[in-house]
Amino acid sequence: MELREKLNTATDELRAVYPFSGYRLGRDDIEWLIAEFPEEGNGSGLDLRGVDLSGEDLSGLPLRNAVAGLSGAAWRVVDQGAQNADHRETLYRRAAITLRDSSLVNSDLSGASLTHADLRGVNMSDCHLEGADLFRVNLGGDRPASLHGAICNHDTRFNEAVLASPEGVGPRLFDVRWNGSSLTGINWSDLKKVAEETRSFHESRRRIGDSWKDHNKRRITWYLEAAQTYGQLSSVLRTQGLNDQARRFTYRAEVARFWSLLHSSLSSTKKWPQFLFSLLLGVISGWGYRLYRSAILYAVAVFVFAVLYRETSSDAGNPEYSWREAITLSVIAFHGRAFYPNDPYALNTGFATVGAVEAFIGLFIEAIVIATLTRRIFSD
Repeated sequence: MELREKLNTATDELRAVYPFSGYRLGRDDIEWLIAEFPEEGNGSGLDLRGVDLSGEDLSGLPLRNAVAGLSGAAWRVVDQGAQNADHRETLYRRAAITLRDSSLVNSDLSGASLTHADLRGVNMSDCHLEGADLFRVNLGGDRPASLHGAICNHDTRFNEAVLASPEGVGPRLFDVRWNGSSLTGINWSDLKKVAEETRSFHESRRRIGDSWKDHNKRRITWYLEAAQTYGQLSSVLRTQGLNDQARRFTYRAEVARFWSLLHSSLSSTKKWPQFLFSLLLGVISGWGYRLYRSAILYAVAVFVFAVLYRETSSDAGNPEYSWREAITLSVIAFHGRAFYPNDPYALNTGFATVGAVEAFIGLFIEAIVIATLTRRIFSD
């Protein structure tokens, strides 16, 4: 194929005719186009609609304002001229570039039109995306894409972008500089976990030659990256009014932080107190984001101690309590207000010991719940 001849192709959006539509190009072809046509602004405005660049290494290429999808006037032509909705969608897809599993590390795609692009598995680390149109791009896939360190701004569009794979795994989003780009047009409920967390969990096999200590240290780093990613994402979503999604990702950050503490405690006893405290917070209240666990634990504790009161009531000279009486006493004791009907000073009985144990457990659980609630209220 002669690239120079194809450049003279007259475009027709309603017939999906573009200079290189349906052709597979490589890095050499793109570099030639950039070098051959400096009047295009060092790669600016290259028409790459319908091109297949999957699996190519395009790292560091200047593709500023590249036209690799329909937007602006071309989008309106198709929107108004298509025969029906199916025809319109087909034209959108045929104009989209395919970049699946390609590398765009440190490339300049600022101002580029990438609408409907297939970006599954693409590596866009440190890529410039200021002003890029990423409408309905597909970043989901079996192999997560990476936006690690990508640079966006308030003109970057992510409307209706697909971030999650069918399993709910999203791309790497660690240290993305969102810089005010709107994220309200994304369906965040589809994204269950970011790639940083799934990598931490699944890549558990040691690398050849690794000691256990080195491998464990690597997993700690991975989980901390996941926690930071969730924290950054939660902060951005909260500023844009997506509080429910922000809280969900804050919870995921706590989960990732817990796993990092677990692996840290395996290599250092100094981390045991932090790990145990985090474990208790998670079990009792889900770090403040699963308060139903506290309600379940409360009900279980009240019931268990009610059974114990019925079994030990004779120790204090009382007749066996009814279930109503035992549960009432258990609720009162749980909150540290126990009383003993016959002999309040019979402290040497098993009955009194059960009450003291329940009061201690109740005080501890109440303190944990209050602490996590306070933390959640002020973090939200």
